[in-house]
Amino acid sequence: MPNNDEDAQATILKLQKQLEEAHAKAHNVEAEAKAGNNAHVSDYDTYQTSLTGRYCSAEISRLFSQRSRHSTWRKLWLYLAEAERELGIHSITPEALEQMRSHLVLIDADFEVAKVEEKARKHDVMAHVHAFGVSSPAAAGIIHYGDLVNSKSLTLRSSKATSCYVTDNTELILIRDAMDLLLPKLARVILNLAKFSVEWKGEPCLAYTHLQPGMSFGTSLLSPE
Repeated sequence: MPNNDEDAQATILKLQKQLEEAHAKAHNVEAEAKAGNNAHVSDYDTYQTSLTGRYCSAEISRLFSQRSRHSTWRKLWLYLAEAERELGIHSITPEALEQMRSHLVLIDADFEVAKVEEKARKHDVMAHVHAFGVSSPAAAGIIHYGDLVNSKSLTLRSSKATSCYVTDNTELILIRDAMDLLLPKLARVILNLAKFSVEWKGEPCLAYTHLQPGMSFGTSLLSPE
């Protein structure tokens, strides 16, 4: 069996080595910054929020990610195109629909195309319309097609759907899916708080806040009954 002192010494040496490597890396980054070399970009160099870095679950973070959001835009454009073809707009071909179905989830290259398109068009939704058209060329002319005023005459109100069709409906879809993730967890929290309150309802408690004692009260007041 290894000696505890030896294990402790090995751990100390390992930590010292890690510390030296961290110091060396920090020194190199500092030297690059002074030299004007911005090739190295740390997470600390970009905007961060505690909502994703500290409090958000991995599932929620993925749900509200750019890939999830803009992939939902593509799904909505597919649903719109399928419905319009059913109403008789035959310029929306089966090939176009099939290509759209095959490219619903954005890959990194799609974001790069959208980035270039947005610089030229100054519009985030239209940038992604054209990026979708690049990956689905047979559908390029019918993505984000216009709304119908009359299903019998198939008269188009406009040549394009509104941006809110994808942005607002996507928000509703993401919120719905987020609630599906949150509600079971919230139910468990409420159940645990209820059990805690009943079990300790007679226990006196001294409040302690801002580094000083406060008033006394029942423990059950800490949680809803």
